[in-house]
Amino acid sequence: MRENTNNITATTNNMPSLQAQEAPNAEAYQNGAWFFDSIGFWFDLDNNAGTVEDGAMVVENNADYQPWFGFSSSGRTDLIYGRLNDSSTMNLDGLQNARIATGGTFTSHDRVIEIALPWADLAATVDVARQPGGDLVKAIKPGYTSGASRCSSIMSTTVRRSLVR
Repeated sequence: MRENTNNITATTNNMPSLQAQEAPNAEAYQNGAWFFDSIGFWFDLDNNAGTVEDGAMVVENNADYQPWFGFSSSGRTDLIYGRLNDSSTMNLDGLQNARIATGGTFTSHDRVIEIALPWADLAATVDVARQPGGDLVKAIKPGYTSGASRCSSIMSTTVRRSLVR
């Protein structure tokens, strides 16, 4: 995920941020990831957002898994946070084998986060009732599409090549 700092507005007047808000360490980040320069994903693995289940509308913020990653001008790779469903309780199980690389700086407007999340870790973390067909790993093959929301914009992720092992 490449950052475009000119479009980040961390103020209520919609002006670009003039100062980085980077976590100094993993503990600070995990105590409030949303207070720092981050990217978060709301994975809707079974594509049920917008449907009615048990008489209630399933909303996108009730995601199956939400991994968050902090931008770092100093190359930190430990700024991670995760939670299940609509819970505020931290759950890092789906990130235990994640590979993260950061680079660039806020002042140069070129911060980058690269993330690799094993599908098997997500499957081991997310309740099977919330996985496509009850088995996420089996569902992951070329053509699998998952709904996801990144920050506040909705996106759809389609697997073109799976590296499941």
